[in-house]
Amino acid sequence: MLGEKISPLHVILIGLIFLAGIFVNVDEKLKLKAFFRPAMAIVMLFLLSLSLFGVFTNLAIAENGFWATTLWTMIIAQIMSLVTLPLFWKDLLRTKIKRYSGLLVMSIASAVAAVTANAAYASNVGITSVILSLPFSMIFTICISTFNPRLMEHHKAKIYAVRVAAAGFMLLAALELSRV
Repeated sequence: MLGEKISPLHVILIGLIFLAGIFVNVDEKLKLKAFFRPAMAIVMLFLLSLSLFGVFTNLAIAENGFWATTLWTMIIAQIMSLVTLPLFWKDLLRTKIKRYSGLLVMSIASAVAAVTANAAYASNVGITSVILSLPFSMIFTICISTFNPRLMEHHKAKIYAVRVAAAGFMLLAALELSRV
């Protein structure tokens, strides 16, 4: 559909990244049956949506150009957000304006992320999708938790070792994937 070539090595690296992604989320309570809960269905739906987003973003950029696609994506996302307004209207009215200051930073970061993701999707959907799934937020949280320990979950050192090793493996595989 997109004319991208995926070699057998690409498939192997993507599969290894997927497997390592499971270990990034491991904790003491993780059981096999956890993968068959309703929450996992939502995660899978999200991943399917993200994949379709990447494919259609690539097609839209080829057809309409980078900036037009980025602008219309953001406009349509805002319209879709307004459709959900009845779900949280009462909470919106009860919350003090001061509590929304973090949302401003989050919105700016989201806009920057959308622009950079679209730029990446314009060149290659497959590799971009894999790299976007890397656990950078986990690595970032570990780094800033040295200043604010409350940000970390409380697990045994062994759990963190498995998570960090899996994240490192994912990063190395993604770097190799981008070279191939």
